[in-house]
Amino acid sequence: MLDDEEDKYTAVQAYYTPEGSLPSISVGYQFGDIGGAAGGADEEASFMLGLTWAEVGPGSAGLALGHSNTVEDADELYQYEAYYSYPVNDSMTVTPLVFTRDAAGNLDDTTGMMIKSTFTF
Repeated sequence: MLDDEEDKYTAVQAYYTPEGSLPSISVGYQFGDIGGAAGGADEEASFMLGLTWAEVGPGSAGLALGHSNTVEDADELYQYEAYYSYPVNDSMTVTPLVFTRDAAGNLDDTTGMMIKSTFTF
Protein backbone atom coordinates (compact mmCIF):
# COMPACT_ATOMS: atom_id res chain seq x y z
CA MET A 1 0.00 0.00 0.00
CA LEU A 2 1.29 3.42 -0.86
CA ASP A 3 1.44 5.96 1.96
CA ASP A 4 -0.16 8.70 -0.14
CA GLU A 5 -3.34 6.66 -0.84
CA GLU A 6 -6.32 7.04 1.49
CA ASP A 7 -8.79 4.38 2.60
CA LYS A 8 -12.41 5.55 2.33
CA TYR A 9 -15.30 3.89 4.14
CA THR A 10 -19.03 4.50 4.28
CA ALA A 11 -21.39 2.84 6.75
CA VAL A 12 -25.15 2.69 7.16
CA GLN A 13 -26.77 1.43 10.36
CA ALA A 14 -30.38 1.25 11.46
CA TYR A 15 -32.56 -0.33 14.09
CA TYR A 16 -36.27 -0.81 14.66
CA THR A 17 -38.04 -1.64 17.92
CA PRO A 18 -41.61 -2.83 17.30
CA GLU A 19 -44.37 -2.84 19.89
CA GLY A 20 -45.27 -6.09 21.61
CA SER A 21 -43.25 -9.29 21.84
CA LEU A 22 -41.46 -9.02 18.51
CA PRO A 23 -37.67 -8.57 18.67
CA SER A 24 -35.87 -5.34 17.93
CA ILE A 25 -33.90 -5.49 14.68
CA SER A 26 -30.45 -3.98 14.11
CA VAL A 27 -28.71 -3.94 10.73
CA GLY A 28 -25.46 -2.47 9.53
CA TYR A 29 -23.50 -2.40 6.29
CA GLN A 30 -20.09 -0.90 5.64
CA PHE A 31 -18.21 -0.70 2.38
CA GLY A 32 -14.84 0.75 1.65
CA ASP A 33 -12.23 1.55 -0.94
CA ILE A 34 -8.75 0.48 0.11
CA GLY A 35 -6.46 3.15 -1.31
CA GLY A 36 -3.37 1.83 -3.03
CA ALA A 37 -4.55 -1.80 -3.12
CA ALA A 38 -4.40 -3.72 -6.37
CA GLY A 39 -7.49 -3.84 -8.58
CA GLY A 40 -9.72 -6.78 -7.67
CA ALA A 41 -8.72 -6.43 -4.01
CA ASP A 42 -9.40 -2.75 -3.38
CA GLU A 43 -13.01 -2.99 -2.16
CA GLU A 44 -14.04 -4.26 1.26
CA ALA A 45 -17.42 -4.85 2.93
CA SER A 46 -18.86 -5.75 6.34
CA PHE A 47 -22.42 -6.68 7.28
CA MET A 48 -24.36 -7.43 10.49
CA LEU A 49 -27.90 -8.35 11.46
CA GLY A 50 -29.06 -8.64 15.07
CA LEU A 51 -32.31 -9.55 16.80
CA THR A 52 -32.95 -8.77 20.49
CA TRP A 53 -35.92 -9.91 22.54
CA ALA A 54 -36.14 -7.43 25.43
CA GLU A 55 -38.13 -9.62 27.83
CA VAL A 56 -37.35 -13.32 27.99
CA GLY A 57 -37.93 -14.41 31.56
CA PRO A 58 -35.98 -12.08 33.85
CA GLY A 59 -33.53 -11.06 31.11
CA SER A 60 -33.14 -10.49 27.39
CA ALA A 61 -31.96 -12.74 24.54
CA GLY A 62 -30.36 -12.06 21.21
CA LEU A 63 -29.07 -13.53 17.98
CA ALA A 64 -26.59 -11.95 15.56
CA LEU A 65 -24.80 -12.78 12.34
CA GLY A 66 -22.44 -10.96 10.05
CA HIS A 67 -19.14 -10.88 8.23
CA SER A 68 -16.31 -8.45 8.64
CA ASN A 69 -13.77 -6.85 6.30
CA THR A 70 -14.51 -9.12 3.34
CA VAL A 71 -12.38 -8.14 0.35
CA GLU A 72 -14.09 -8.28 -3.05
CA ASP A 73 -14.13 -11.69 -4.77
CA ALA A 74 -13.31 -13.41 -1.43
CA ASP A 75 -15.63 -15.79 0.42
CA GLU A 76 -17.76 -14.16 3.10
CA LEU A 77 -16.74 -15.77 6.39
CA TYR A 78 -19.77 -15.40 8.63
CA GLN A 79 -19.84 -15.11 12.39
CA TYR A 80 -22.87 -16.15 14.47
CA GLU A 81 -23.75 -15.40 18.10
CA ALA A 82 -26.54 -16.23 20.56
CA TYR A 83 -26.75 -14.78 24.07
CA TYR A 84 -28.96 -14.40 27.12
CA SER A 85 -28.43 -11.46 29.47
CA TYR A 86 -29.97 -11.48 32.93
CA PRO A 87 -29.68 -9.38 36.08
CA VAL A 88 -28.28 -11.25 39.08
CA ASN A 89 -29.11 -8.31 41.36
CA ASP A 90 -29.42 -4.50 41.12
CA SER A 91 -25.66 -4.10 40.49
CA MET A 92 -24.67 -7.10 38.37
CA THR A 93 -25.71 -8.53 34.99
CA VAL A 94 -24.41 -11.82 33.60
CA THR A 95 -24.42 -12.59 29.85
CA PRO A 96 -23.46 -16.10 28.73
CA LEU A 97 -23.03 -16.45 24.97
CA VAL A 98 -22.03 -18.96 22.33
CA PHE A 99 -20.46 -18.06 19.01
CA THR A 100 -19.13 -19.70 15.87
CA ARG A 101 -17.00 -18.31 13.08
CA ASP A 102 -16.50 -19.71 9.58
CA ALA A 103 -12.92 -20.47 8.62
CA ALA A 104 -11.17 -20.05 5.29
CA GLY A 105 -9.66 -22.84 3.25
CA ASN A 106 -8.95 -26.11 5.03
CA LEU A 107 -9.08 -24.61 8.52
CA ASP A 108 -11.75 -25.68 11.02
CA ASP A 109 -14.53 -23.31 12.04
CA THR A 110 -14.11 -21.70 15.47
CA THR A 111 -16.77 -22.21 18.13
CA GLY A 112 -16.64 -20.96 21.68
CA MET A 113 -18.51 -19.82 24.76
CA MET A 114 -18.01 -16.79 26.97
CA ILE A 115 -19.53 -15.26 30.08
CA LYS A 116 -19.57 -11.49 30.42
CA SER A 117 -20.23 -9.93 33.82
CA THR A 118 -21.22 -6.27 34.12
CA PHE A 119 -21.05 -4.40 37.42
CA THR A 120 -22.78 -1.07 37.98
CA PHE A 121 -22.23 1.11 41.03
